[in-house]
Amino acid sequence: MSFIYVLNLKPHYKIAANWDENSNHTIESHFLYLKSLNERGIVRFVGRTDYAPDHPDLFGICVLNVDDFKKASEIMEQDPAVKLGIMEAKIHPFKTIFSN
Repeated sequence: MSFIYVLNLKPHYKIAANWDENSNHTIESHFLYLKSLNERGIVRFVGRTDYAPDHPDLFGICVLNVDDFKKASEIMEQDPAVKLGIMEAKIHPFKTIFSN
């Protein structure tokens, strides 16, 4: 079964001047967390819209291959960017119609 979680920067972090060493470290941890899950086959893919941080249509997605909503939610909640308050996330069941 697949799930997708959609990530959005919290408003404070849409302003470049609000980023510091801690927030940059959190984003690095976020990247490494998702990369590790991808290497283990749990994350199918990760991506984001290609806009500047202050653009209203900036968001990221993470597609998970897990058995149930509870496990997907746990993975999302452990994402460092979510856990440490840089991003908000919402999870949805996801069905792939076709892929390449």
